[in-house]
Amino acid sequence: MRLAFILVCMQIESGLALPIGGDAFFLDVYRCLEFAKAIENSANQVWVGRQYTYERKTGCECQPRFAATHTKFWD
Repeated sequence: MRLAFILVCMQIESGLALPIGGDAFFLDVYRCLEFAKAIENSANQVWVGRQYTYERKTGCECQPRFAATHTKFWD
């Protein structure tokens, strides 16, 4: 077992987890946070006039978990 970080994304309004098709494990918390920010920004951008505005529709976080040694890590 290894200590890793799992990326969890949720819809703010319903509180349900987004179906991403699997678990995204990272060994480096900073790399996990990069993906979390990218997903939040891309899912929350709305084009208004000449600029983007952000609405909080999606929230992502990195939670510490123990993962098996044969787990695929994304960093």
